[in-house]
Amino acid sequence: MSAQALWPWILTIVGWLTAAGGGALALWALCWDRSRGRRRCPRCWYEMTGVPGLRCPECGREAKCESKLLRTRRRLRLTAAGVMVVLCGYAAVRTPDVRRHGWHEFAPTTLIAGLAATSGRTGRGLMGVAVGSRASPRSLGEWWECRRQDFAEVMRRRMRDDRTWGWHARWYVRRALRERPPDIGSLVVMPERWPRGEPIPAFSGGLSRWDLGARLSGCVLDRHGRWPDGEVVLLSACEEPARTVRVGVGLSVRGVRVWDRVIEHPIVISGRGAECLLCDRTDRTSEDVRSALRPRLELTDAGEVRLKVHDRNPDPTWLKIECGVYARLIVRVDGRIVGRGHTGTAWAWPVERPWRTAAMIWEPGAHQKMSEPGVRITISAEGDPEQAWLAYKDNPFDKPSAGCWTGRFEVGGTLDELSVPGEEFGQ
Repeated sequence: MSAQALWPWILTIVGWLTAAGGGALALWALCWDRSRGRRRCPRCWYEMTGVPGLRCPECGREAKCESKLLRTRRRLRLTAAGVMVVLCGYAAVRTPDVRRHGWHEFAPTTLIAGLAATSGRTGRGLMGVAVGSRASPRSLGEWWECRRQDFAEVMRRRMRDDRTWGWHARWYVRRALRERPPDIGSLVVMPERWPRGEPIPAFSGGLSRWDLGARLSGCVLDRHGRWPDGEVVLLSACEEPARTVRVGVGLSVRGVRVWDRVIEHPIVISGRGAECLLCDRTDRTSEDVRSALRPRLELTDAGEVRLKVHDRNPDPTWLKIECGVYARLIVRVDGRIVGRGHTGTAWAWPVERPWRTAAMIWEPGAHQKMSEPGVRITISAEGDPEQAWLAYKDNPFDKPSAGCWTGRFEVGGTLDELSVPGEEFGQ
């Protein structure tokens, strides 16, 4: 480890040892010299054991009562020295952070949590609400607001790095929630349509701006309106048609719930499975899918038959298709079925390997039948909404649309016309 990386550790260790020594000195100065039953003058600390009365024979001071002669001796100068040593040790511990982030790192977390603004330099509040941009202060009030924004950045950084006590973080979050309540509707994101009997996926759309180390949990309330134990990823399924669902939204900080609300979130619940997808079976889309997939046959020397299709790629034809493309495939030779199967493509983003081999089940002798001269081969493709639904429900939020292709197309010709050289598929 280099010296530059080692010195922060050295400062931290030395600082804590120094602070511990200063704390021990202050504790000794305040609490060590107790009376232990001895009568002592509260001014000069002359031992008055056996001296009658309350007047000190050494300095002449007379105590008000007997309890004043039994006080613990407090060495205030040594206490002050111990406190100064503690502060020096604390300064040494904070020096690496101060060099990286500024003098605000010297401030204790309790002070920062109480004074920090609920907005940072980005001009957005804790809940994502615009609060005015940072500019050069023109008055004492503007200067103080700038300092509060600096404290807010320090507080969020300490929360993110887990350098605060739980009550510090919860105090600050509660302050932020009181000053700038969140837009509840923007916190929960769900699909526009969803089938009955399926758990409803949802995620929090506002936490990315909070940067607090806090987590949002949401769930559909049960009939009694109670919160289920723990956090959930999927919302409970709705068995009946509906246009809204009751969703409980809660914010937890360090495992303690600090805020919760119940909202009616709009969503159309109807049908089963793939019925919630928007089916596109137009001739134009089917022609685009045929041009994009370009199904081709490959016969290997080992007697294997492969059906290959082009996956989603930057080709202009694919750019026009936003819906999911999943298809059932049938291969015929002179009208007789020799193979059945299915295929699917990436829904939204181009893939690195722009082709794939369809999952097919071939009839015995399919290779030989296709190899016969003069036979006509037909490849039929029909949209498979059930396969599209299975892909869509895994994560509907990364799909550009909730549509799927349900049309049909055919390509036909001889083996030479439906097969291509291997280099087209990257072989």
